[in-house]
Amino acid sequence: MMILSRWLHIYLSMASFGILFFFAVTGLTLNHAEWFVKQQQTTQLRAAMDKKYLGKEVAKLEIVEGAGHFVEMEKPEALASLVTRFLTQA
Repeated sequence: MMILSRWLHIYLSMASFGILFFFAVTGLTLNHAEWFVKQQQTTQLRAAMDKKYLGKEVAKLEIVEGAGHFVEMEKPEALASLVTRFLTQA
């Protein structure tokens, strides 16, 4: 029984340390992104879509300048205005 307890203690401690180390590293990288700024490369592309590919009553393409993937967090007023205008037209 003592051998099993020692084995469990050793391996569970190793697994716990691995998990603790993983969260420590990911926490540092997420909370201190400025440390890794030189390593990031960002490419910004501009494109246009021909409106004939959009249905007149099905969809409407609106581009919010200065917003990325999280428009609702980055430009909430602009998004609210666009959604309100779209819904009132329907």
